[in-house]
Amino acid sequence: MADYQVPEIEDFVSASLRIYSDQVDRTIKISWAVNLLGVSEVIFFISPADEFFDLIVRFVEIAVPANLIPLVTHLLEARTDHEAQRLWITDAHRLIGLYCRKSKAPHVQKIQHYNGRVPAFALSEIVFLVSLTSSDKGVAQLAAQALRYIAIAEMQPGVPTNPGIDDEDRAQRHRVYIQLGDPNVIVFGRAEQQKRTRKLLRSLSSTSVTNVAVWQECFWRWTDLCASIAQSSLASASEHPRREQLVAQEVGLQNMLPLYPSSWIVQEDFVQWRNLTLFLAAFSGVCCQENYNSSALQTIVPQQILPDDMRVLKNPKQLVERFIKELTDFLISDSTKICEVAREALGAELSPSLYGVLFKHLEEVTHEITAGAHQEFSEPFGTFLDQFTAILKMLVEKSDIPPEEVQGIDISETLVTLTGFIARYSNPHSHRIRTKLCALCDSVCKRTETLMLRSDTTARQEIIDTIMDWIQDPSLIIESSISHAQNGLNIACIRSAVNLMASLDLSVSDAHKADGTGHNTSRLFIRYYNVLIKGLHFSQQGVFSHRQPHSTKRPKYRS
Repeated sequence: MADYQVPEIEDFVSASLRIYSDQVDRTIKISWAVNLLGVSEVIFFISPADEFFDLIVRFVEIAVPANLIPLVTHLLEARTDHEAQRLWITDAHRLIGLYCRKSKAPHVQKIQHYNGRVPAFALSEIVFLVSLTSSDKGVAQLAAQALRYIAIAEMQPGVPTNPGIDDEDRAQRHRVYIQLGDPNVIVFGRAEQQKRTRKLLRSLSSTSVTNVAVWQECFWRWTDLCASIAQSSLASASEHPRREQLVAQEVGLQNMLPLYPSSWIVQEDFVQWRNLTLFLAAFSGVCCQENYNSSALQTIVPQQILPDDMRVLKNPKQLVERFIKELTDFLISDSTKICEVAREALGAELSPSLYGVLFKHLEEVTHEITAGAHQEFSEPFGTFLDQFTAILKMLVEKSDIPPEEVQGIDISETLVTLTGFIARYSNPHSHRIRTKLCALCDSVCKRTETLMLRSDTTARQEIIDTIMDWIQDPSLIIESSISHAQNGLNIACIRSAVNLMASLDLSVSDAHKADGTGHNTSRLFIRYYNVLIKGLHFSQQGVFSHRQPHSTKRPKYRS
């Protein structure tokens, strides 16, 4: 390099970048990056009086951001290669750190304020955010620290910044990134690390093209991982037909049922899939832009250095809706682990701004199952209803939902649809799901501002009419366990009916009658009163009977 003059150094840097695209061993590329780091360290110790001062300063000024781009690009491409991820992110992390080193030397500040760093920083921010989801805890930790370096470097006065992010959003990102990479915070375990990451990223409120690019890259990774697992499961399907496949053929749900048996999921693949699933759910709210520009990223990062998948971004709203639909299908997977992840993602991590999309799709799935299913209660239907009810209860009971995020979302029709679907099955095994629905109704009745049942529609009355029909005399049931379950259901139904009636406007039902005489109000009052009294009588009988010693013989029915 000593043979070059300052004007020629740019040609040298451009030529040296070819090493990253050549078909050479990875160690050679890493060696070049390490050598660059060694040269870059020199700038903190040299002075203008030293030989080759101008040459070294100019070289470091343009070489560091120029080499950062291929490093993070290789990191992005190493989707499942953890060893490669560790190598690339280590060097990228060290290069970014050069911009945070404090120095009063004018030549160091000149390097740190170089305008050519903006595209490299923008692309690095995207890649580091994606790397936060890595199943390798070390990679995710280095990504968080690198984001902290970016925040510190961008917070310096007079430095160039990303033009695609406004000042308010930038300040918010800096606060989050500083906390993400805080060296004083020690998190034990991969799951806790990911949970903390999602909690911090959920505090981002502004949408940007950076968010869209990050979410889209994670979505394609998630899709590819699901596809690879599906192919593995299909390979064994011919020898061991799956129960869900047979059920799906019967009710017409072949396209809705995921094929992911837990026996084919390698632990690391599952951890990666889980990280991506929960991250996509948590980060989905800050990538749905109203005015979407598919090529907005090219105004920040030149097209020739952008990865192919990021040059033209897909419509984020469509991808988010697709993600929710595909994730909902996992609720009926035969893998308990996968079901739990899907329920956690939809019930605990999903952005509140997308609750309307989730409710709409759950209703569509319920209608599709109802249209094709038989009256006989089956395990897949029970699983779906159980998961559906659990998710709604988790959403309703969340206390940290911003009211502005869920304005205009009406849960009434969703509850009516779910209640009607559950009411189709009178099998004793459905008692548990009916009891859970009553608990859900109790939670909904406690809401006073958002995600509540409206009082100006017939939704409350329809639900009350349905759950009151579930109140039965437990003494007429032969099996003790089923009789006990029926008694518990009776108590749950009475409690829910009372809660629903507390805000019930009986005059609403008259508005739907042709005569408008108001007689319907009196009839409803008398009917509800009689059913409640009957239910209380059944419940008292049931409690008393279960306190008595069990006799050796039970009559089949009481006359």
